[in-house]
Amino acid sequence: MSKKDVKNPASSYLVLGLIVLVAVVVVVVLVVSSTPRVETSAGAEYGPDPSIPRGVTEDGLPYLGNAEAPVTMRIYEDLGCHNCRDFFRDTEPAVLENYIATGQVKLEIYTLAFVNLQSLPAAEAVACAMDQDKYWEYREVLFLNQGVVAFSRSNLVQWASDLGLDTQAFGSCFDQQTYRQTIMDTSQRALDVGVTGTPTTEIAGERHVGVFAFDGAPGIKQFLDAALAGGD
Repeated sequence: MSKKDVKNPASSYLVLGLIVLVAVVVVVVLVVSSTPRVETSAGAEYGPDPSIPRGVTEDGLPYLGNAEAPVTMRIYEDLGCHNCRDFFRDTEPAVLENYIATGQVKLEIYTLAFVNLQSLPAAEAVACAMDQDKYWEYREVLFLNQGVVAFSRSNLVQWASDLGLDTQAFGSCFDQQTYRQTIMDTSQRALDVGVTGTPTTEIAGERHVGVFAFDGAPGIKQFLDAALAGGD
């Protein structure tokens, strides 16, 4: 057997490695190119119907709807949680239209931070946006961008700018970690009362963990109708 008939194992491994690397790059490119990019821009409309009343509870929680509504729906959510994003996208709009806008139900949000590395910066940023009365708009932008781009400081500040916030005040609030301890305390209180998963929806004292369709079996509509029939 001549020398040219002897294969070099190292060369074979190198070729195999290059093939694997190319395959990985191709997959990454395909995934990235198929990922929808959410573009925010100044002047765009985000957040719920502005005609729906909004405010802040005595405990500092943002709410939508009639402050004296007979039923309160509380959502324990984490802005880094994919299931919370799905609930926001697929279920919440029907709740707003059929129950919140009609004055039957008040919606309160408990923002927690214990799911992943995106959770805390997102929670801090939305609290800073709340200082400038843009909680609901900023929350929507975060959910729209979740899983698309990182919740980095530069992106968080850019979204604040897109929404017309005072970015200097927003950046200062975020950099000084103004609401970090409050968020950590709120998260711990939620754990202490048994909230271990997000989203957790509390209606008339009954907690429902996970993503529920609006009109399912069971669904959020069923829970709300039962609460309205029996009172809060």
